[in-house]
Amino acid sequence: MEQPSEYLKYPQTRFRKVLSILLGALVLCTPAFVNTFPFLYTDTGTYLHCGFSGVVSDIRPMLYGLFIRFVSLKESLWLVVFIQAVIVSWTIHLFFNVFSNHTSSFKILASIFLLTLMTGLGEVTGMLMPDFLTAVMILIGAILLFGGALSRINTITCILLFVFAVACHHSNAYIFIFSMVGFLLVKAFFYFRKKVFPIKWRRFGLVTVLTLTGYFIIPILNWTYSGEFFWSKVKNVFITNRINQMGLLKPFLYEICPVHHYSLCDSIDKIPYDLLWSPVSPLRKTGFSAKDEEFGRLINDFFLKPKYAKKFFIKTIENGVVQFFTIEGLIMTTEREEGYHYQIIENELPEFIPAVRRSVQFSGKWDSRPVQLMQRFLVYGSFLYLLFFFVFRKSNDPDDSTQLNLVRFLMIALVANAFICAGISMVDVRFQYRVVWIIPLFAIFIFTEQFPYVLSMMKTFLNKEDQE
Repeated sequence: MEQPSEYLKYPQTRFRKVLSILLGALVLCTPAFVNTFPFLYTDTGTYLHCGFSGVVSDIRPMLYGLFIRFVSLKESLWLVVFIQAVIVSWTIHLFFNVFSNHTSSFKILASIFLLTLMTGLGEVTGMLMPDFLTAVMILIGAILLFGGALSRINTITCILLFVFAVACHHSNAYIFIFSMVGFLLVKAFFYFRKKVFPIKWRRFGLVTVLTLTGYFIIPILNWTYSGEFFWSKVKNVFITNRINQMGLLKPFLYEICPVHHYSLCDSIDKIPYDLLWSPVSPLRKTGFSAKDEEFGRLINDFFLKPKYAKKFFIKTIENGVVQFFTIEGLIMTTEREEGYHYQIIENELPEFIPAVRRSVQFSGKWDSRPVQLMQRFLVYGSFLYLLFFFVFRKSNDPDDSTQLNLVRFLMIALVANAFICAGISMVDVRFQYRVVWIIPLFAIFIFTEQFPYVLSMMKTFLNKEDQE
């Protein structure tokens, strides 16, 4: 006789898991509920325009805009926020279920509640931006690399979400590749010290293929909707702006302009700090993509000069360190009628304008500082706890190898996020804010794993005291 499926054998367990994921998603939505509308960011308008108009952006990937369009059913942006919350809740649940020896829905829900209350996780999840996917990518990548055997449905879901996350933002592929390379360097270090540092190379190969798949989806979608195969038409403009914000562009132009004349040579003393978005930027007249090819030649000349290449490398290291610890600052800007995304919503989805106008964010009263203050103590406390735990861990712990792999990979991923963003974009609180909650998540995971052992030791100690 055919054996019943696991779903039929344990319908109540499956129902509880699904219910737990949905409850976790509702908890994650609470900041957006308090705001009375999904959070908006300055880049939200570009994604909305791409998704609802089918127009390819020179700057942003197409996929997240399409995600908003189809998930919202063109009727409700709350559906987008809820699905984002379900994705995050499912990922956290799977992380605990894969790596924990004694997990429970209560423990996972309590973790989600704590992270929503004391970190920016809820704000990031409730924002119409692909930022929430960076942490999802890192956690699912860790599951695929170090987790045990997954069910077929979980494996397929992990693969789809991972590829989706990579394809929704240009930086995600670089972050994950940097993370894997960094992890391999750590592996090589321990190999030469003759210590065991296991990794399954087939999994490593699979995740590499998935990363490249997500990365190539970006130009494929651009080609599908525009007939042009490209990742970004402004990559050189972004790097030039980064050089400018490092204080290196003007000295370089003073040196190079007598030899090679670039358009910026005519306005060296008028170049603003933010070459991209400043209203007085010379790029406002020509557009970003019109100057990208020329800026590519400028960048080539810049890096061919060793002294400037060295300065750029040093400043990237400095800015990467600063970015790693930049987890407080302005996230939710006050919405204004003249804002780009407000104009896009007014043109594409005018029925949402009344809801936008009555939101807390539109009134300028949304304040992230209390959460960021709690996040500061939670994150730094988690750092200290993890450092203490892995320095004084038991060497005979059977889960020791997996936990070491996890903490090293996750920390490398957070470093990668900081250095990639600081190197190719800018130092901004938003970049680290979107992933920093992974640190307290892992600290909570380790603490809950060790708590039964601590209770057992305390019980044994008290019993000995009673016997004496």
